[in-house]
This record gives sequence, C-alpha cells and structure tokens, in this order.
Amino acid sequence: FSNIPWPTFSKPRSPSSLTGLEIASFFLCPHHSVGVSNKDRIRAGLRLYHPDRFRKIAGRVKANEKSAVDEGVGIVARVLNDLL
Repeated sequence: FSNIPWPTFSKPRSPSSLTGLEIASFFLCPHHSVGVSNKDRIRAGLRLYHPDRFRKIAGRVKANEKSAVDEGVGIVARVLNDLL
C-alpha cells in the first residue's frame, strides 16, 4: 500500500487516510498541471485510478496488501467521480 503513488500531499498509511479533502486538494491545487483545467485533471486522475485499469498492476501488489490497495483505489475513484 505504501509504495503506491496516492494522489495526496502526505503519504497515507491506510485506506482510511485517503480522505476526500486530501484527494480533492491534490487534484485542484493550482500548482498541479499548470494550464490544465480542473475537469481535465480529474479526468486524467480517473484514467489512472479507475479500478478496472488499476487491476493491471494488481499482480505486482503483495497479496497481504491487495485488499487495502483495492479499497484505496475505490476511494480515489469515488472522490474523483464526485468532483466531476
């Protein structure tokens, strides 16, 4: 879980650390992808953290961390969908 580049400014230790505020602050930060609209940043984030696409790297995730990673990806995807 800790090796995943989660979209937050501070490194989360568990899925419960991935809050909507943290994720929204990261994607809506004016210094994130200067010149790109908020909507385009959120869409790019959804492409990266969509649960179906994220499964491609699931084989590289340790078995004991798989459920936490899946939960984290789901949280990120839900927050990004809500931001659209």
